[in-house]
Amino acid sequence: LRHHLRRINSNTSTTCDPNTDDAERVRDSGLLTGELALCSKFLLMDNRNFHCWNFRRFVVGCALEMTSYHILLNENGNSSSSAEKPNLRLDGSWNNSAFQNVLGGVITMGPQIATSPSGQNAKECENELSTSALANSHGCCLRLRDGTWFQIIQNEWDFTTEKIESNFSNCSAFHYRSKLIPLLLQHRIDQKQRSDEKQHELISLEERYEEVVLLAREELEMVQQAIFTEPDDQTAWWYHRFMIVWASPSRLLESSTSDDSCISQAMMQTYVDILKEEAESIEELVEAEDGRCKWGLLACHMILGTLLGLYSKNGDLGMAGTEECVIEETKRKAEECLNTLTLIDSDRVVRYHGLRSG
Repeated sequence: LRHHLRRINSNTSTTCDPNTDDAERVRDSGLLTGELALCSKFLLMDNRNFHCWNFRRFVVGCALEMTSYHILLNENGNSSSSAEKPNLRLDGSWNNSAFQNVLGGVITMGPQIATSPSGQNAKECENELSTSALANSHGCCLRLRDGTWFQIIQNEWDFTTEKIESNFSNCSAFHYRSKLIPLLLQHRIDQKQRSDEKQHELISLEERYEEVVLLAREELEMVQQAIFTEPDDQTAWWYHRFMIVWASPSRLLESSTSDDSCISQAMMQTYVDILKEEAESIEELVEAEDGRCKWGLLACHMILGTLLGLYSKNGDLGMAGTEECVIEETKRKAEECLNTLTLIDSDRVVRYHGLRSG
């Protein structure tokens, strides 16, 4: 598949005929759409097969890269100069610098939980592509089915929703969703920018965070359905942990290109409110499970620890000045979580002692 796509696009990049380019793009989209259809059929039979999910993600990664590739070709006037051609890697990597900055960056769920991609390649790409390039590229984007790059993302987002709702234990679908969410966020930010008639301005950090909060609350509501249905299934808890970290306003500083790089106290307070709401909800779940919900206790401890970290920080990234009684109550609850965990999960006592000392 990679070889075939490279050959097609190599031919496309040497021509200045827009009709030929459109025809090649139709061939691209037909090929990739067919691959996605095969994946869909396979996942109907085995909806948690991670090999198929990985291949599906590879196909979409290629589609996103080619979208950016054709945008750059169009901006360069389909130049025949190899020095001016964008590099088409087609490795299916979602950390590919060809599109990660434009589409809001890519983050992963798992060992590198909620960390952004970094490196020189990502920095080099910042000046090549911009949000406005996507906003004004309706005529040159690779098309799949019935839309531009966003339709690719929306189709995949809806697909993961369907699979998760049919099986809350589908870890591959949750993982894929963690890849899609920054791209969906970027689309919402682009939409907000156009609706506010700010096409020639970068929207403020605070406005970007408003979209983060809306999306995070939607996802947390969906995850709560899963964890209240199957509280002992770790799958949804991992995604819940991912969303808690993803919703932090400090993450925006990593990818923001706005001159306004200061996190307001209002943003931090909003994040604190989200953390408190989630802690309260999980406490209710743990109580309903007679205090023996291991994953709920771990999640609650993680949230309370995050709150304590914010309470101890000064400046934009903290909430120093919080009342001492609030801090002490938060510490007490966090300690209580660990005490209960050592009783109900004695095989991991050393780990819980480590969390206490850390």
